[in-house]
Amino acid sequence: MRKHMIAGLVAACLAGCASLPQKQLSTAGITALRNQTVIVSVYDRPSFAAMTPAKMGLIGGLLGGALTISAGNSLVKENNVADPASQIAFKLTQVMSNRYGAYAKPKFLRFDSESVDEIAHKAKPSARYVMDVRTVNWGFIYFPTNWTHYQVIYTAKARLIDTQLNAVLAEGGCHYMPPDDTGAPTYDEMVDNGAARLKWELGTATASCVQTLQRQMLAV
Repeated sequence: MRKHMIAGLVAACLAGCASLPQKQLSTAGITALRNQTVIVSVYDRPSFAAMTPAKMGLIGGLLGGALTISAGNSLVKENNVADPASQIAFKLTQVMSNRYGAYAKPKFLRFDSESVDEIAHKAKPSARYVMDVRTVNWGFIYFPTNWTHYQVIYTAKARLIDTQLNAVLAEGGCHYMPPDDTGAPTYDEMVDNGAARLKWELGTATASCVQTLQRQMLAV
């Protein structure tokens, strides 16, 4: 029963990523990047799900979900685990700079809304473009066939917003999860030493998402 529930959760994550819209920057849009400024969006850290077999036994009710989120949020707060979204966005602005001559400002602008109009209005005095990346979901869960070892699952969506046109010029989505349980950590290995292994896994997710999004959005 639990195997089916875990598979369902993973399938939902994959379906969510598959439904994220994709749009590649046009040739004219690429040309327009030269010498233009671009900044990175940042949002409040989203809830983190830390799913263990004990909590999975309660997943059918609200208590299981609440415990999963509560434990995950405490874990990332106590160990200062960063939301990968802003780092993904920053690396994409570096691609824009190195490949197309944009000026990546070393600045992060905080937003409370995903509204294109609101983002463009707030960012316009600071930059022509905003690389807007937001985490859709993140967390870790044990493998359905190996309950003592864990996998990190991460999904993000990204948009390149033109603050002058109030328009999305490019967008995409990425999903990361390990292909199998080879070398996967136990729970203790994931969270020990300031959650060092979790941070490493999220770094791998960050690199994977940058590769995916630069191809989807920036034709790189």
